[in-house]
Amino acid sequence: MKKKQPSPEDILKEIEWSKWLEILIPTLSPLLIAIAWVTLSKFDKKVQTLNSLIAIAEVVPSVDIGLPKGVVLGALYDKGDEAIATMVTIMETIEEIPGAITVELEKLKLLLMEQGTEGYDIDPEDYGWPPDTEPEPPDSVVKQCIDQAVKDLGIAYYFPGLAPAWVLSCLLRKGYTVSKSFVKRKLAESLI
Repeated sequence: MKKKQPSPEDILKEIEWSKWLEILIPTLSPLLIAIAWVTLSKFDKKVQTLNSLIAIAEVVPSVDIGLPKGVVLGALYDKGDEAIATMVTIMETIEEIPGAITVELEKLKLLLMEQGTEGYDIDPEDYGWPPDTEPEPPDSVVKQCIDQAVKDLGIAYYFPGLAPAWVLSCLLRKGYTVSKSFVKRKLAESLI
């Protein structure tokens, strides 16, 4: 005896729509807020001015104005060019950036500032972005970061994943971009 194939109506009746809405609403709400915000900014000059302030404030890493993601997304969509110009200005005024990072920031600046007739239609690989390989940090720098992790973390050093994250952030602060596998390898070597 053949089983009866369920009809599309039966399938739709069995779907728990409340579960789907629990997933879709948090996912789509920032996008809907951004669309509403951009639409509002087209009609109100005060909102356009506010967009400029939001876009500039969001570029500065130490500033968090606590606005909903959708509002920030809409403001950056509306005033993205101002945000890019602010980021470039910040990059130019920051002092004491390690040399390897400065070179990569200059390449990124070229990418951001070049605009074609149809918008930003450039090939990042023409400028060597993203970088192929970064120079590995000297062993003495890696050892300093590992020793600092042991000192600062104490027993937490041996918790899974904590030591690699700590050492990776230490190396990033010192201007070295390395992979997590590099850090894990160096940690394994230090235990031997």
